[in-house]
Amino acid sequence: MSADYESEVAEMCNLSDGVYNNGKLEGMKEGIMKGMKEGRMEGIKEGQLEAKLNSVKSLMSTTGATLEKAMDMLQITGEEREYITNKI
Repeated sequence: MSADYESEVAEMCNLSDGVYNNGKLEGMKEGIMKGMKEGRMEGIKEGQLEAKLNSVKSLMSTTGATLEKAMDMLQITGEEREYITNKI
């Protein structure tokens, strides 16, 4: 193998390492951004659920409504209903 050929092979290896590292870095950035977005969305959902829980408690306190009636008045269904029932 000639010195020129070895030099070209070494340069190609260095370039491929650079491409790989850049791709890896971009992938990591993308993963972090996706995780942050998902975390924000999860936080928003939690906040909305806590607001509904507080609304149910308020209705029960001010109107004397039962838990079931307060959730019906607020049109709370499904998993949210189960969550609130377990919290009260």
